[in-house]
Amino acid sequence: MGARVMIRMLAVLALASSSALGQCAGRVGKQGTQILVDGQPFFLKGICYSPFIAGDVPWVGSLRNVNFDNDMRAIKETLHANAVRVYQVLPKAFYDACRKHGLWVVQGIHLQVEEGVDPFEATAFKTLKDHVIAEVDKINLSRAGDVVLCYAVGNEVNAAVVRKMILDHQDRPRFKGTRFQVPDVPNLPKVDSYAGCPPVVTEFNDPHPFQSFIAELAEAASAREAQRGQCHLFGHASDPNQGIVLGAKDRNRLSPDQLIPVDMSFLDIVCQNVYSYFPPALRFKGYRAYLDEAARAYPGIPFVVLECGYSTSPQRQFNECAAGQLCGQPAAAQPFSFCFGMNTEDQQAQGILEQWKRATAEPARVAGYFVFEYYDEWWKSELPVTEHNSNRPEEWFGIVAVEGTTQRPVIRNKKAFETVGRMFDLSWCPGDERFHCVQTPEGVQVTVDGAEAFDSVVLKRNGAHLIKLAAGQSSYLDSDPPAGSLVYTAAVQDALVSCPAPLRCEVTVVPGAFFRRGDSTGDGALNITDAIAILSFLFAGEGALDCLDAADADDNGQLQLTDAIRILSFLFLGGPGPQPPGMEACGRDPEDDALAQCAYPPAICGG
Repeated sequence: MGARVMIRMLAVLALASSSALGQCAGRVGKQGTQILVDGQPFFLKGICYSPFIAGDVPWVGSLRNVNFDNDMRAIKETLHANAVRVYQVLPKAFYDACRKHGLWVVQGIHLQVEEGVDPFEATAFKTLKDHVIAEVDKINLSRAGDVVLCYAVGNEVNAAVVRKMILDHQDRPRFKGTRFQVPDVPNLPKVDSYAGCPPVVTEFNDPHPFQSFIAELAEAASAREAQRGQCHLFGHASDPNQGIVLGAKDRNRLSPDQLIPVDMSFLDIVCQNVYSYFPPALRFKGYRAYLDEAARAYPGIPFVVLECGYSTSPQRQFNECAAGQLCGQPAAAQPFSFCFGMNTEDQQAQGILEQWKRATAEPARVAGYFVFEYYDEWWKSELPVTEHNSNRPEEWFGIVAVEGTTQRPVIRNKKAFETVGRMFDLSWCPGDERFHCVQTPEGVQVTVDGAEAFDSVVLKRNGAHLIKLAAGQSSYLDSDPPAGSLVYTAAVQDALVSCPAPLRCEVTVVPGAFFRRGDSTGDGALNITDAIAILSFLFAGEGALDCLDAADADDNGQLQLTDAIRILSFLFLGGPGPQPPGMEACGRDPEDDALAQCAYPPAICGG
């Protein structure tokens, strides 16, 4: 046997051995509840990305309205994310842009499973398996394996299909693959977590048919990767209404039927799309409590929130935020504003922020959090797409708004765009660069960028308490500051995040009124009439100058011919302009002189 043949056989055996152990060689891996990149813990800060905007649809190859390079640059540099999640294979240019800007990809493999069709029927299942393999082949052809962090096989498979699959195929053997094996566990306990609520459902079927369905498809994708010399992590994006905690269940608000919880511990990563309104009981249990419960159910596996976001549609869907008691739960649910639709752009930003804080507060039990999503998606309307449909809240989840028409789409960032950038960048503890104190005609304006992320901010001036900002407030006007050097501090307070020492900024308050130097006529502009007014006042005894400080263009403390000359020289000969505060903005006289203090009207100084 030749040396090359022997080396090739050994390589194949090594690869098969690695696959059999369920371990991936390369940059990506996992250890306990952590995802690893290059052997180091890696927390996923991700954006769900669907570039199908303003008439572009997923099943049409041409994308007219998207620029992958610009989007990935913004996601990396402005949003400070380190990963993007996609739902199907995109053009090669997308993966090239991710590589260029240092972003990992959670690659979705969409499963089209329709109600009324048995997914285990031979032809249907072969079609699904061929589709999964074809998606892996597309990634290989795009040479994108180095940017793919993991595959999510299936996203929110129809709950009715899942239930029917479980009920109809209890006699199906558990799938035992080379890499993925459905665990041998007894049937789940026959309990009802909403005891006494009609209808009382005590039937808990073993969910292994759906587990086997996902496991066999993941196995097919993994085996195809092994043939190509690739190996990645695998997960499945569970519907939030499809429980993933054994021995517990939630009732779908739209149906009294039980949704059977499914154990996903046989996969590399446990993923779920978790919103604060789905499942309904989560609104009463609390977002963090739900995540803790799910994470505790998988003590040795990374758990990732693969979607969380809020629609800014003017319409609401499902009425899931209506006030009213859900059987077995308290009468009041909070917060009511974060619904499936009918959120303002401020509420969208606040909702994303609040759930991020709850998900990542120490001790953090999740291995990643993805914001749903980058763009508004018009294609979710009835085709052909002509405009943004306000009756389809699913179109409006983007943190980037898509407006206008299909011929002339208009792209703009919503408030949530800036909020996500701050939360991914600073982990909610701002530095001094985010704290500003600026003297204005009305006083000192004190601002903490991103203060709306915290429960409150306590401001002090020279150690004395000024005010405790209310939740959502980021700025305060200190309207009566003393003259001299002032030190302002801001102590960030939050129930979920502990930040270090107070922020600090300094400002020197100069006494006197605000004016524009050189504007002797007080009309807010610098022109030849200002020089003429000074000359008329000095040599013809005509006119009155309301603000001598402003007319003192060279700031020597006297009103002289040189002031008019300085203005004329600046206007017509390119000479030096008026001394500070100058004409660009109103300010105080930095010099103490004998000229009377004066103040321009607020309309001139922007007050």
